[in-house]
Amino acid sequence: MEFKKPKIYATRVVHEAKKLMLIEEDLEFPDGHKETWEHVLLKGAGAKILAVTNNNELVMVHEYRGAAGDYVLRIPTGAIEPGEKPEEAAARELQEEVGLDPQTLELIEEQKPMSTFFKAHAFIFYATNLRSKKLERDAGEQDMLVTQIPLAKVYEMIYDMEICDPQTIYAILRLRKYLKDKQQHEH
Repeated sequence: MEFKKPKIYATRVVHEAKKLMLIEEDLEFPDGHKETWEHVLLKGAGAKILAVTNNNELVMVHEYRGAAGDYVLRIPTGAIEPGEKPEEAAARELQEEVGLDPQTLELIEEQKPMSTFFKAHAFIFYATNLRSKKLERDAGEQDMLVTQIPLAKVYEMIYDMEICDPQTIYAILRLRKYLKDKQQHEH
C-alpha cells in the first residue's frame, strides 16, 4: 500500500531556542481535511557512537538528562560542530565523554527524522579497536559515569526496560542488525 502524504501549505516557527525550534505546520490531507501539527526541530545533526570493546562490551554512560530529570544510561552522543565531518564528531565525542579513540569507525546509518513530535538528524557509528586517550569532558559532563556492559546483557536490558532512552534503544537495535548482517555476509 502506498500512502499519499498530506500537503504542507504553511510552516511557522513558534519559538526558537539555542538548540531547537518549535514548528507549526498547516497540513491538508488527501481527503481535504486540514489540521495544524506541531513538532520540535533539533538544530544541526548529531553523532551517536556504539563503541564495542575487544571483550564485546558496549561502552555506555550514565548522564544527567534534563527532560528525564534523572541520570539516563545511553551511548556517547554529541552535536556535530560547524565544519566538522560526522566521523570527526564521533571520534571527538568518544574521547570527550569516555576517553577512548576508535581506530575503526563504521557508519551504520544516517538516521533521518522518524519521531512523531521530535525531528532530529543523526549519524550512528560503530566504533572498535578502541585505544585509551586523555578524557577531556566538557563543562556539565564531569559527573558522567562510564560503564562497559556485555552486548548480550545490553539486549536483555532493553527488553527489561533498564535502558529507556528511545534513541539509545534504536541505535543498539540497529547495531544488532548491522552485526548480524555483517556476520551473514562473512559466511
